[in-house]
Amino acid sequence: AGTLHLVYDGSQYQSSGIGQSKKLNSIDGKIISATLNATDTANGQSIIYELSADGGATFEQVVPGMLHAFSSVGSDLRFRVTLATSDQTVTPMVDSVDITASVLQHSQSATVTSSTFDTNTADVDYRTLTWDPVNQPAAAGTDSVRLQVAANNDNATWSYVGPDGTAATYFTVGGVDIPSTLDGKRYIRYRLYLTSADRGVTPSVTSIALSFISGCIPPGQAFFPGLTAQAYTLDVSASGFSASSSPYTVSGTSRTEIKLTPS
Repeated sequence: AGTLHLVYDGSQYQSSGIGQSKKLNSIDGKIISATLNATDTANGQSIIYELSADGGATFEQVVPGMLHAFSSVGSDLRFRVTLATSDQTVTPMVDSVDITASVLQHSQSATVTSSTFDTNTADVDYRTLTWDPVNQPAAAGTDSVRLQVAANNDNATWSYVGPDGTAATYFTVGGVDIPSTLDGKRYIRYRLYLTSADRGVTPSVTSIALSFISGCIPPGQAFFPGLTAQAYTLDVSASGFSASSSPYTVSGTSRTEIKLTPS
């Protein structure tokens, strides 16, 4: 409240000064742009306005009355005013500042259910569930990405479970075994649960993979002992699949995986 001006010591004004606000926004979310309007009197001197969306870590100069898109976005809006005078008998003054901001708010939770994956056989042994990216924003909170799986033989009855085979648990890290209670069931789906403790950030998942083996898709492995460390060509073929030929360099104990595409 009141007018912002340079300090007056009784004989002249201080040559420069800075006024800065505390956090202005009460709504959580990612601040992407803002417009600052001000009532001021420059008296022929200098007034510089700046805004910060990241709590003052980065201030960006703005022009009053013009929309400003932040280069450094965040969830803590603040303003800063720098006053300066080359004539210490006068001071620039700011009577009021009004700021409107655009805040991007993510939903605090979301659920996504996959389409049905048909393994084409009831002779199936489900292995692991993995997804990318592994790391999520810390501000989203613990276990911001969780998954459950469901399988059946009628493509209609879906009961989603976690690693212990019950609905009370969730997959929160990749590579955990899918419960054996789902083995022998032809159809499978996953359900993805996203949550965020901060509406300014969101967890994200770009890919999810279910691994399994079955009578029609057996695990294929080959071991080549005594190879010297050098470049080789790996030729892999199987009935019903397109052959693969790729270079591979052996160095110490080496392992690689070749995925064939159905022909």
